[in-house]
Amino acid sequence: MTRRLSILLLTLTLAGGVRAQEPAASDEARSREASATFVETQHFIVGRIGRDCLTEIGRKETPVEFQTKWQRDNARYFDAARKYLASRLKQIENPEARDTMERAYYDSAERTGEAATAQLFSKGPKNDICKYAMTLVDTGSMNIDEFAKASKLPILQDLEDLANWGKAH
Repeated sequence: MTRRLSILLLTLTLAGGVRAQEPAASDEARSREASATFVETQHFIVGRIGRDCLTEIGRKETPVEFQTKWQRDNARYFDAARKYLASRLKQIENPEARDTMERAYYDSAERTGEAATAQLFSKGPKNDICKYAMTLVDTGSMNIDEFAKASKLPILQDLEDLANWGKAH
């Protein structure tokens, strides 16, 4: 639980870091942007756990298969985050500014995810950490809704709003 909370706090601290050339137009848009970045960061973390741990603990699936399962389990949020990013990019007429926004989005998720996984893997022997991290993913504890509810994240309502936005668009 403490490790999961550490990942969460680091993710939340850094997930709001996407602010590109074009600002979001409203509080709702900024909330969706932060939520989408949070989802993308979780996606990155799960991918990194898969990449670094599957062979370490003798699992046969590929990192892509592992991450794809998480995407399916979190489709409501993952699809909404990707839709939101696509929508934001369409609003930016300047191709360079659009590319900057997209890079900032993914760079923010990657930086935050890298920091969170580095912190996680610094906590002990890699094999033990991998078993623990894989269990979190396998049991759904790293799923957006479970993670947010169990950790009592203040972003939970924003994540739900993003999912509802994605459903409507």
